[in-house]
Amino acid sequence: MFSRALKAAYWLAFAILLIKISLFAIYHPYIEGDTRTLVKNAGDILVCLGQGRWTGCTEGGYFTLLQLTPSLIFKLIGFSDDGVLKLLVYLNLISFLGLLGTIFFTLKKKSSPELGLAGVLVLLGSPFLWYTHSTFGEPLAAFAIA
Repeated sequence: MFSRALKAAYWLAFAILLIKISLFAIYHPYIEGDTRTLVKNAGDILVCLGQGRWTGCTEGGYFTLLQLTPSLIFKLIGFSDDGVLKLLVYLNLISFLGLLGTIFFTLKKKSSPELGLAGVLVLLGSPFLWYTHSTFGEPLAAFAIA
């Protein structure tokens, strides 16, 4: 078992890490070229729907509905393309944090706190850490699956 001081040190280090990850995502977002196309396609889909074209909207692109849905929602709310891109980065960050919590609390409840911590460390050492400041949708998909 962990001592009280060691637990406090772990939580403090984890909080500092989360703050650094969040600031990096906010101030240094990595906008993927494919995501720019996805956001443009989302706008084109809304134009098609506005024209009453429910089928044959070839401008809609080739992205799957799960990838398009957040962009469509953000565009419907009124965000610009750049705003949608930033929101997609924030959505990835939030999804990653949700995934960390899901892994930790599930493993802690089903097994032990040590295994929960190990699960968090594995996730922090994975490519998902990089995705937290990117517009790729992997963190959202992984969180939805978890």
